[in-house]
Amino acid sequence: MNLIASRLSREYEMDKDWTVSVESLRDQLTTDTRPVLFLLQGVVAVILLIVCSNVAGLLLTRSIGRRSELAVRVSVGASRMRLVQLLGIESLLLSAAGGAAGLLLWASRLLYGLARGAGSLGNFPEAHLDLRVLAFALGVSFLSTLLCGLVPVWQASRFVIQKTLRDNSSRTSEGLLHGRLSGTLVVSQVALAVVLLIGAGLLLRTFSHLLDVRLGFQPERVLTMQMLVQGDEAQRANKVEAILDRVHALPEVRAAATIQFLPLGPTSGTGFYIEGEPEPAPTKQHRAGVEVSLVSRGYFAAMRIPVLAGRPFDERDRIGSPRVCLVNSLFARQYFPGRDPIGHPAV
Repeated sequence: MNLIASRLSREYEMDKDWTVSVESLRDQLTTDTRPVLFLLQGVVAVILLIVCSNVAGLLLTRSIGRRSELAVRVSVGASRMRLVQLLGIESLLLSAAGGAAGLLLWASRLLYGLARGAGSLGNFPEAHLDLRVLAFALGVSFLSTLLCGLVPVWQASRFVIQKTLRDNSSRTSEGLLHGRLSGTLVVSQVALAVVLLIGAGLLLRTFSHLLDVRLGFQPERVLTMQMLVQGDEAQRANKVEAILDRVHALPEVRAAATIQFLPLGPTSGTGFYIEGEPEPAPTKQHRAGVEVSLVSRGYFAAMRIPVLAGRPFDERDRIGSPRVCLVNSLFARQYFPGRDPIGHPAV
């Protein structure tokens, strides 16, 4: 790409400051959804730790109730490693069942519908079940086995057979050990739950602040759709005008318009310079810091965007007529300080 860029620069006498930027298709497709996916991944990890701590507490309680059985197994010849394998297999079966349930939930395409309904996860509905997903589920299940079964396995490998077989003495020592381990697990669950609740509270606060942000337009009761119009420039313009006239004639429609890029979506920028000022080099041209999009008449009425000065687009703005544009107040303050931008041509 650098070689192609240098050839184009020599052929079209472009400025040497022009460069080529290349990014992978995966990065380009996940640019907007990556922060959301990372956030969901963190939430799922915290919930997984809470569940593992809860299951570990249940397994610990169950192993305490089976201490006499484990002591009898050791007394008849079972090794400590054999007990560890027994409890580890039980934990593995639980984790495998949870992993299988997760895979079935994924295969049922329920998550696809939820993601498509959320509308903010981009190409997530196109994800599919493959060997990488199976390997990841297997790895998470194995990790859950370690997290859930580590405490009961460690406790089973340390009990004293003689004390366990004597009910009076074993209840005291094992009860104290069980109390300390259960307390540790409860504290870890509460700590993780507090972290999760704090994160949820911060997200709710951020969402409430986003609702108070002034968008510059009113999205309520606005219906949007995509339209592909074929033909040359004049044919497309005539078709769009005819469609707008028919839509605007509907009794429930107050305004109708077309736009190239919807607000808060993909945008297009362009270089420009103000007429009457020295023309800068191509790489030194002003870059519009606002959305640049082609709109039709009626757009500002449909989006209820107030026009502070000048006029909105109307029937006079057609193919062949002098080109006009509307800018926002930030653009006017930045590039026309102390001046009225109306009537100043820009190229």
